[in-house]
Amino acid sequence: MADDQALEEAIDGMLHIILQRLGYDSLDAIREEGRALGVEKGIDMGVEMGRTEALANGILAVLQARGLVVEPDVRMHVSGCSDLKTLERNLVRAVTVRQARELLRD
Repeated sequence: MADDQALEEAIDGMLHIILQRLGYDSLDAIREEGRALGVEKGIDMGVEMGRTEALANGILAVLQARGLVVEPDVRMHVSGCSDLKTLERNLVRAVTVRQARELLRD
C-alpha cells in the first residue's frame, strides 16, 4: 500500500511539473480551455450553418417569386448545399435562369 501511494504521489508530481511547463496550473485549466475552444467552434459552425440555410432559402424564394417551377431534386440540391460560394453564386443566378434546373449546372 505504501508503495502504491508513493508511486501515485510521484506521478502527480511529474504531472504537475509537465502541466507547469505547458503553462497550466492544473488539469481543470486544460479542461476549461478545451471547453471554451469547443464552444467557440460550435458557435462558428452554427453561424455558418445559419448562413447556408438562409442563402438556400433565399434562392428558393427568388425562384418561386419569379414563378419558376422548383422540382423536388432541385429543391434538395439547393437545400443540401453547404458551400457558401456556390450558394452565393446560385442566388445571383436564380435571378436570371429560365428554369430552376439550370442551377444544377456548373
